[in-house]
Amino acid sequence: MEDLMTKGVCHAQKTICTLHEKYNNGSLDDYSFEEAFQGCTVISKPFDELNSEYKQIQYLMRNGYLVLPVEQILGYIYKPQLTKTGRMQQVRQQESFQCVPFKKLCQTYLQQPGMMKAILSHEKEGSESVLESYRDGEFFKKEFAEENENIFPVVLYCDDFEPANPLGSRRGQHKLCAFYIQFLNIPRKLQSSLDNILLAALAKSKLVSKYGIDSILKVLVNDLQEMYTDGIHVNSPGEYQGLVKPKLFQICGDNLGLHLVMGFSCGFTANYPCRRCKAPRGTCQEQEEEQRNLLRNRENFEEDIETNNLAETGVSRNGILNELPYYHVTDNYVLDIMHDFLEGMVPLEVKLVIQYLIDDGKFTLEELNSRITAFSYGFVDKQNRPCQITAATLAKPKSSSRQTASQMQCLFLYLPLLIGDKVDRDEESDVWELLLILLDIYKLVVAPSISIEATFMLKAKIGDHHSLVKETFPELQLTPKQHHLLHYPRAIRMLGPLSPFSAMRFEGKHKPLKTFAKISGNYINIEKTVAKKHQIGQSHNFLLKEDITIRGTEVYSQELVPVSSLQHAEDVCTALGCPLDTEIVVAGCSSEWLQVQIKLYCRYRLV
Repeated sequence: MEDLMTKGVCHAQKTICTLHEKYNNGSLDDYSFEEAFQGCTVISKPFDELNSEYKQIQYLMRNGYLVLPVEQILGYIYKPQLTKTGRMQQVRQQESFQCVPFKKLCQTYLQQPGMMKAILSHEKEGSESVLESYRDGEFFKKEFAEENENIFPVVLYCDDFEPANPLGSRRGQHKLCAFYIQFLNIPRKLQSSLDNILLAALAKSKLVSKYGIDSILKVLVNDLQEMYTDGIHVNSPGEYQGLVKPKLFQICGDNLGLHLVMGFSCGFTANYPCRRCKAPRGTCQEQEEEQRNLLRNRENFEEDIETNNLAETGVSRNGILNELPYYHVTDNYVLDIMHDFLEGMVPLEVKLVIQYLIDDGKFTLEELNSRITAFSYGFVDKQNRPCQITAATLAKPKSSSRQTASQMQCLFLYLPLLIGDKVDRDEESDVWELLLILLDIYKLVVAPSISIEATFMLKAKIGDHHSLVKETFPELQLTPKQHHLLHYPRAIRMLGPLSPFSAMRFEGKHKPLKTFAKISGNYINIEKTVAKKHQIGQSHNFLLKEDITIRGTEVYSQELVPVSSLQHAEDVCTALGCPLDTEIVVAGCSSEWLQVQIKLYCRYRLV
């Protein structure tokens, strides 16, 4: 908005200079003053250029803050429509999806104050023995480290979501398929922010099914190839000036989304249900460790394409992503922690263990729910407090747990504390050991850093886990998600810690899009409405020109002090409603953050 105020000031300066010249020339009269005052109305109304939505959008686009989505036509259909005369006629309508010009969006995104500085300072040489980031993985060292240019790895995420009422009569009719992109080399503390997950495309799910997902991906592939070939010119004064080349690193998503994008079988009861290996369904029930000779690679993938038999290969098509010269679907090692664990193995096995212990008389369901309700989960997890467990949920272990992924994670981590005193480890050694081994596996999988040696310990624990599952619950058929567990040690060695690839934060990106749809109240061309509103909202961050590294708060110390010892103690007492002799915990914040915020508010906001 500075340019609007500057424009008014410049106009005022010009008017004053004109009056001064007329005064020196002796030509100053009443008309000159009247004309000058009329011209200065721009100062009293500096925002007249923004008094409508159209003017606001034009202003944002003109100054490079807004990148609007572009409509991409997929095809045409004829629909019956009632005319004004009451006659029914066939009207030609186009079917399309919304795609954000990714090159322009990336340029605007990377030129935010502090962004290039954060990226360049975050990059460091990979470690040989400890996996701390994607740079330590074998895949990056093989495919990216040898390139001397400024390569910026990006991840592409694909998933469906329902913007309308999922229980209403129109459920599924307006279902949308969203494609998000995120730069992988930004600092980890910024990766969790939804502002740093960029919308790439938005399409109706029924059109994706009708025209094929490759019709959507084709536009994204062209953008990715153009950016990798030509690069993006980034002009960040004082930080970086030059070309950067975004390069697709991995595809993320839930299992169904990944199989759909990469061209594998979308039915998980298929003969070959796994995208990482060619193990038949029967073999998957027996495996306790990954078999190298069954892993998929480019050679046997090409053979499967030539065979052209989904039942015999598990491959449905040669996806368009393989047209990228540097990418192949068999090199996509991503495994989704959220869906494999928190919406797969964990609720299944937790329900089995709880039901076993209840049947054995160790505690009742009412006692367990009472402890779940009364337990103190602490400041971090209090918002993820699990719901009470019902008998109907336990009776169907493979059905929905009625818990969100965050709630299930909270329940899983605290379950040994909730019921550990009720368990006789001698009598229920195998059942209880199964839960504890799965807990150890999960902690290793979500660890922010892990040693190479620990991945082999993880492999051994996974073997023990599968053996115990078959021994303790012999009637249970292993699910595809339990089979995916065998591939986690290799995936960690190839990609580093897997948390940045989890669908947890990407699915959080659905929430603002659902909000836009709900607020609009109009589901005609809903993908255009949602995409446009999202981009307008994102332009707010670009308009602020705020240093991206100081948007959050870093708490580095805590100290118990009396309020009377603080500066502006009376103001603090008024804000908190406490006397001067009250002792409070004061959390310190980084100096950079304090410089740009109101000091009093910042220093004591984390009391």
